[in-house]
Amino acid sequence: MQFITYQGQKFEVSDNALILGNQGIEEISKIIGLKELLNLKALYLFNNKISEIRDLDNLINLEKLNLYGNEIKEIKNLYPLTKLDTLFLSENKIEEIKGL
Repeated sequence: MQFITYQGQKFEVSDNALILGNQGIEEISKIIGLKELLNLKALYLFNNKISEIRDLDNLINLEKLNLYGNEIKEIKNLYPLTKLDTLFLSENKIEEIKGL
């Protein structure tokens, strides 16, 4: 069993998926243990306060990324995620797309 920690609370990775919706997350880098989840296939970060897509470089097996309902203005830093086939970005503040 794998776990990550955010603000002192543990969250379990189940079936290579991690669900962290509605947690008030502002920065992906503050999710302790996320970088070590090399086999993670799905990451759900919906309805948070994330403003920048970053710190996902190590998640090379990620296939699904849900960033619905955040504060993202720029779509960038996704190029290392070569297996990514599903990306949810609606309900953000997107102004620019680069580095896909």
